[in-house]
Parts: sequence; C-alpha cells; structure tokens
Amino acid sequence: MIRLAAFLASVPALGHAADNAAPVLDLAAVLQMIASLALVLGVIVALAWLLRRIGSGPVGNAGLLRVISSTAIGQKERVVVVEISDLWLVLGVAPGQVSALYTLPRQEGAPAPAGPTPASFAQWMQRALGKQGRPNA
Repeated sequence: MIRLAAFLASVPALGHAADNAAPVLDLAAVLQMIASLALVLGVIVALAWLLRRIGSGPVGNAGLLRVISSTAIGQKERVVVVEISDLWLVLGVAPGQVSALYTLPRQEGAPAPAGPTPASFAQWMQRALGKQGRPNA
C-alpha cells in the first residue's frame, strides 16, 4: 500500500486524475444518451418513410410493362398475361422459372377482369365470425 501511494505521489497526473474524475452515469448523461438515440431512430424511420414514398413507382420506363391478368394453376404456379407495347405475352410462372407460353397481338377492347371487389375489413370480419346474413341485434 505504501508503494502504491509513493508511486501515485511520484506521478502527479495519475494522482490528480483520480480526484477529478466525474461520475460515469449521471442523470444528464443518461437523458442526453436517450435523446440522441431517439433522434437517430427518428431519422431512420423518416428516411425509410421517404424512400418508400419516392420509390413506390417504377423508375424510368413507367407504363412499359403491364400485367393484364393472372391466375393460379397450382400452389406456386401461375399463368400471367403481360402487355409489352403492342404484344401480349402469356407466361408460365413458377418458383425460379418464367416460361413464355404464347404470344398474342394486343387485344383492343378486351373486357376488364370482373373479379370480386375486395371486401372491407368490417365485411371480412363479419364473414369470419359467421354474422353475414344475421340482422343486427
């Protein structure tokens, strides 16, 4: 112990550094760290939102490729009709593979797909709970 005291006395910088050391975690430092973390997370969320808003559409060739119709023929297989300029391509799509099945000229006045309109959440919930045809009580 006497040797340690003699060593610290001989090196003035080490002796004074222990006396002037500030507490490691005071309330101000913790609040500053939390505020900085919240700021960084806020910037990340804002940039993600901005990139999603800007990058939501196709870049450059907007309207060059359009999906006319699509139908499932299996668990992971689909037949898709795609319009490229004045051609319709009938494509077979499977995991890891796209095959051209047929090529058609563009069909003028082709009827729009008359699929069912998507149900609202309330309609879906009523159907899921089995309350579709019952009157409200």
